[in-house]
Amino acid sequence: MFTYQIKENFFNLIEEFLNLLNQRDFKQLEITFQLNINVYNEILEELDYENISDKKLSLAPKVIALTVQNDNRAIFEIYRMNTTEEIIGVESCLYADNEETDLTLEGSIHKKDNKYIFSYHGIIQA
Repeated sequence: MFTYQIKENFFNLIEEFLNLLNQRDFKQLEITFQLNINVYNEILEELDYENISDKKLSLAPKVIALTVQNDNRAIFEIYRMNTTEEIIGVESCLYADNEETDLTLEGSIHKKDNKYIFSYHGIIQA
């Protein structure tokens, strides 16, 4: 089980990723999140395909994301993955201009040099 503080830390980390994506700051995404140019371009293509490339992406409001459970869809789910390393899976619904979309952000979080790192895996239809 994850504490509220850990969930909040992970939430903030992913919000940082989305803020850099909103700013189209590839260099900082590359440095901070090890995102490569091909994946970055795929993200932009997906956002364009969904007609939300000009909207501000975010997670669900923090009070909802960290407290509400939804059986139908991941609002903000973190879970331990079955791997040899300690890797935490993340699934979260995406918002565009503060409105819920039918897209889910998938990724993972691992610890490197005593710091948590978010790795983007994809955006899928819920």
